[in-house]
Amino acid sequence: MSEEKPIKIFDKIEKDKLFSLLAVAIFFVFSLIMTFPLIFHMSDHIPDSLGDPYYNIWAMSWNQHAIFSGDHPGGLLLASS
Repeated sequence: MSEEKPIKIFDKIEKDKLFSLLAVAIFFVFSLIMTFPLIFHMSDHIPDSLGDPYYNIWAMSWNQHAIFSGDHPGGLLLASS
């Protein structure tokens, strides 16, 4: 009769860690491939002006204020002025 080797729980944990590490490595390589031209020019091709994001944050906060405060009945139209 052949003896069956018992499955150790530590072997399963090591396989799970290896699988997770492999998945992270694959996603890292895919992200490098998808951003290939940009990955080498991050400092000179990403805009450093944050005007639009700050304006969008301000406009959303103004809309919330105009809707819930009651001070400005037509205030939603004032966010773009």
